[in-house]
Parts: sequence; structure tokens; C-alpha cells
Amino acid sequence: MERGAHGHNGHLIRLVVADCHQFYLDAIGQSLAQVGGIIVIGQAATATAAIDLVRRHVPDLVLLDLAMLGTDLHLARNIKIASPATKIVILTALVEEDKLLLALRAGASGYLQKDLSARELAVAVRAIHADRVPAPSPVADRQLAELGQEQLLSLLDELTLREREVLD
Repeated sequence: MERGAHGHNGHLIRLVVADCHQFYLDAIGQSLAQVGGIIVIGQAATATAAIDLVRRHVPDLVLLDLAMLGTDLHLARNIKIASPATKIVILTALVEEDKLLLALRAGASGYLQKDLSARELAVAVRAIHADRVPAPSPVADRQLAELGQEQLLSLLDELTLREREVLD
């Protein structure tokens, strides 16, 4: 293994790329092969192949094309069932906020747009692998705001009448 080929804490980041377009599979695989610390252990052009690869290899991360999720997001859920520790990162050419929010709720750790350079993709993969958000985004901001509001409402429901009066 070449020098610098390990990622966060000396750990080689193992990932599966799932995209229904062969061009993106090839481009992502070739781009990340040039970057140290990340190894593409499998590529899938179908949902079934993606699940099989996840079950067989238990990758650290799956780069998953938004178009492959399906309307009920079964693929994201099935990946999390097959390998709960595997992080899912949605790849998208166009930001479809509603679908991305659903994907994040189904277990995705984040999303990246397909217009990234190979270097930017590697930086983002490393950041997500290390539990850091690679960059702020309107969708993530909206999700955090919605989740924050839901948690706040949940906490308010637990307050006694007197506690609510004091807050008013």
C-alpha cells in the first residue's frame, strides 16, 4: 500500500458506489482510486447489487445516487438494516429538497452534488467518515431547523403547566 493511503486515524475508508449511470460509477471509481485513504470496494448499478455489496463487504460508507432511492426510500433503509454502521451519502445532480430530507430521515448521513471535483469528493468523504459535515447546505439547514423544532415541541409537551407558565 502506498504512503498516505490511509484515512482518518490510519483507517482505510472502504466504500461502495451505487449509481444507475455507468459513467458516474466509472468516473467516481477512477477519481477516488487516485486519492489516498479511500478505496472503492464495490460498484453497483442496481439497488439489488448495492444491497448485496453492502451485505458482503460491510463498507464504511456508501455513495448512493438519489435516483436509485425509489419513492419509498427502501434502498436507504435496507442498507441501514444490512449494515447499521455504514454511512450513506446521497449523490445528486439536482437538489430535490423534499427527497433529500426524506433520505436524511431514512438514515443518510448527508448528501453531495455530483459537480464536485475528485479532490472535493475525497475531502467530503473523509469529513463524513469522521462524523463531520463537509459543508453547510440549505437542505441540511432546513432539516436541522425542522428537527430542532420537533425536539422543542416534544420537550414542551413534557413540561408541567407551571413550567409552561414560567416560560410564557
